[in-house]
Amino acid sequence: MRDFFREEEESVIIEDEKYLLPSYLPDEVLFRDREMEAIAASIRPFLRGKGGRHVYVFGPSGCGKTTSIKYLSLQASRLFGVVCAYVNCWENYTAMAVLNKIVESLKLPLPRRGLAVDEMFSRLLHFIKHEKKRVVVFLDDVEGLKQHSLIALLLKANESSSHFLLVTVAQSREWLASLDARIRSMLSPYEVPFAPYNEEQRFEILRQRAYLALRKGSFSEQLLRKIARYGTSARDCIERLRAAAKKAEERGKAKIEIQDLEDSAPTYFDVFLSEEERFIVSLLQSGPQSTHAIYTAFSQFKKLTKRQIRNYLALLEEKGVVKSREEKSTKRIKPKTYFLVAGYEKGGFDNK
Repeated sequence: MRDFFREEEESVIIEDEKYLLPSYLPDEVLFRDREMEAIAASIRPFLRGKGGRHVYVFGPSGCGKTTSIKYLSLQASRLFGVVCAYVNCWENYTAMAVLNKIVESLKLPLPRRGLAVDEMFSRLLHFIKHEKKRVVVFLDDVEGLKQHSLIALLLKANESSSHFLLVTVAQSREWLASLDARIRSMLSPYEVPFAPYNEEQRFEILRQRAYLALRKGSFSEQLLRKIARYGTSARDCIERLRAAAKKAEERGKAKIEIQDLEDSAPTYFDVFLSEEERFIVSLLQSGPQSTHAIYTAFSQFKKLTKRQIRNYLALLEEKGVVKSREEKSTKRIKPKTYFLVAGYEKGGFDNK
């Protein structure tokens, strides 16, 4: 009988894949000292038992925002013993989901179900006051948060004493402008913009990860520079390198070649986009489309709400596949025109 589990000699290029995954937190965050110092300066007084100032971090996808705030969160916890609650608001988009993440960070034994938001928050606040705790809440991808009333709830709790400090993270200043004027006034954050990495910075970040993750001699500087030139962000570059390495391994090679990079692009594209996202990309391959045109096309493809479609569009922007341009309008939610980022016109890697 054939032994299906017999180990065969394999090409090993990726020695430790964790260094190529989005969840990896590096020991050193490159090219973001100025931004992290600005954030730290705002929250440092709070960490020392004083006031502090809320922070609003914004910048395009893949420019180091999440890595930077996670790095600062870890440092704050270790150096000051303050509770830091990191929440991704695309994954935890309701008030209750966010409160549950804060409760988890405090290791507070409260039931996850059966309590209303007000009751959950009342118990949480009672615990914080009784134990004299202070919590830094990092709300990443805050555009995904459905209930802005949660922001007001956290801020109002600070009226008598500073219990919460908020670090909100978004892709642009639009979310801040969309808040109710009263909430925006209460928040009054210090704004820290993150600019996109330039090509040389993308190359250095990619090289750092390549030396950590891949076997020595399995890649060339020419390969890394090509990825850095055409990648849309640091995150996108790292994922392209991972996909190319896997393609080279599948072919039994000892070294990643440019051809592996080019051939892996469709795989990268297909694996990391959902059916709905691929549908949007197929629409944009014929040229830029307005939100109205995209809504209309979706009505023939799948019944989704406008909010759901906007969420898919936001995710595509976060992944660096599409970009948008806001159009002039008197409406509260302004229409946009969406277009593909260079390199995705045919669903893959720009082979220039």
